[in-house]
Amino acid sequence: MPAKTDFDIDIALYALNYATRLLVSELDPEKLVRQIIETVADFSESSEISLFNYDENDTSFSLQTAYSKGQLVESEHEFKLTPEIKKCFASKNPAWYDLQLIDNIPFPAAGPIKNQKCLCFPLVGQDNQVMGLLVLAYGLEKQFLENEMQILRVIVSLCSTCLEKTRLFKQATIDGLTELYTRRYFDVILQKEMNRLKYREGELCFLMTDIDHFKDFNDTYGHQQGDTVLKELASLCINYKKDEVERIPCRYGGEEFALIFPSLPKAKILEFVEELRQTCEKHAFSGQKKSLQVTFSGGLASITSKDNLNLGQFIKRADDMLYKAKEAGRNRIYDYSTHSIKK
Repeated sequence: MPAKTDFDIDIALYALNYATRLLVSELDPEKLVRQIIETVADFSESSEISLFNYDENDTSFSLQTAYSKGQLVESEHEFKLTPEIKKCFASKNPAWYDLQLIDNIPFPAAGPIKNQKCLCFPLVGQDNQVMGLLVLAYGLEKQFLENEMQILRVIVSLCSTCLEKTRLFKQATIDGLTELYTRRYFDVILQKEMNRLKYREGELCFLMTDIDHFKDFNDTYGHQQGDTVLKELASLCINYKKDEVERIPCRYGGEEFALIFPSLPKAKILEFVEELRQTCEKHAFSGQKKSLQVTFSGGLASITSKDNLNLGQFIKRADDMLYKAKEAGRNRIYDYSTHSIKK
């Protein structure tokens, strides 16, 4: 392998600086994991990479994501904690192992496999606890120069720090029951989007929802059943057309959810929120011998860069529309712009 020149090293450091800015600015766990895989692939020259979660109380790994020949790979395979990996974790240092591919996912092998090996990096958090494993696959001929290994160590350390940062951010901003963002985060992100709207064209919309007759529901079926409904409805808010419609789902109050739409056209939002309402209406909520039906009412508010509203006034717009939807009979959505009931 030819020696790295000063020019090559300068390019690597420039790329590292760019990757650092991308990684440290990302707070979404899924986006961060993809960014980590892409960054490690660029710097490591490995075509097969896997990233695992680890809890020191477990005897197995959970796969976060894997990368094989330019494509992300998913697998439900259970990955056992081997003696070799325990040794690697104890040292908290990278180590070479023989490689095995499980569902196209690189993992350290117990025995030698011809022409393949892997470099394993323990992901160590700020409390010096191992929280994951990064596995890079190579042919037997692969060697690293010292400066290459140093750069790779820095990248892995950076990735570990960013993963822990997103974990702590999630603990602070995600509601434990529903996995929606908290009310505090809702206030912050809605204000941020309102500020951003001042410098661009378009509208900013958000939907305020309230489960219909939820108090009576809890009185009839109990609060544990109510929690089940909250979790299942929250899952619909998070996952329904997830890849098609960008939204920021939040738990505003007890049974009140809010969905912020930072960049979609108003017409598409109106179509989506009505589809979401109908999906909830048809959903069979679990927890009883017979499935339960639940509905919600919603108020949709929107502003443009020409509106001179503060955060409280914007929220009141949606809240007023939610009240009108309830007045009109519930299980419907009222839109502030047209004052028309969507059902």
